[in-house]
Amino acid sequence: CNTKLFHYKTDKIPKELVNIIQKKIILIGVFDYRVDVKLLNYIVVNNKNLKFIFIGPIGEKLKKEFYQIIKEKNILYLGEKRKNELPQYLKNCDLGIIPYETKHEFAKYSNPMKAYEYLASGLPVVSTKILALKDYPKDIVYTTDNKKEFSQVITRLMSDWNDEKITIAKNIAEKNSWENKIKIIEKYIIKNEKTD
Repeated sequence: CNTKLFHYKTDKIPKELVNIIQKKIILIGVFDYRVDVKLLNYIVVNNKNLKFIFIGPIGEKLKKEFYQIIKEKNILYLGEKRKNELPQYLKNCDLGIIPYETKHEFAKYSNPMKAYEYLASGLPVVSTKILALKDYPKDIVYTTDNKKEFSQVITRLMSDWNDEKITIAKNIAEKNSWENKIKIIEKYIIKNEKTD
C-alpha cells in the first residue's frame, strides 16, 4: 500500500459529497464477479440511513443485479477516479467495505489493497472472510460472511471509532506499505545469501 498517498491531510470535501449529511460507507475497486451482489443488496437495503459511495470501473461478468442496486437512493456511484483522487474521498467517509464473494478462491485468498488504503485513511473496515484480514483486531477490521452480521457491525464499528483506533488502523497499513514489504524482502535475500 502506498500509505504516504493515503495519509492525505485536507479539509477539502469532494463536490459530490458536500451535501451528504448521512454517515458514508465507501467501496472502491473494480466492480466485477468478485463482488457479492446479494450481500451488497442486503446491506444497502437494510441501512437506508447510510449513504454508500461506490468508486471504480464496472468490469465484465458482473451480475446484472448490480445495476439494479446502484439505482437505490442511498447509493452514489461515482465511476472511475484517478488513484491520487481517492484519498480525498476516503478522508470524507466513515467506513470501508469489502463485500467479496468468498466462494471464489481467488477472492478468499486475496489480500485486497483497498483494505490497507481504507486503514491508511483512518477508516474501520468490514469485509467478508478474506483470510489475509481475519487476524486483525475485530474492532478495526471485522470479517464475516453472515449478511445480517455484516450489516449490523457497520454501525457498531463507526459508533465506537476513536483516535486510538485510527492510530492502530494506520499502523496496520504502515506494516503493509511498499517500503516495509521491500525491507522484509531485502532481509530475506541477505539472510539467504549468507547461508549459501
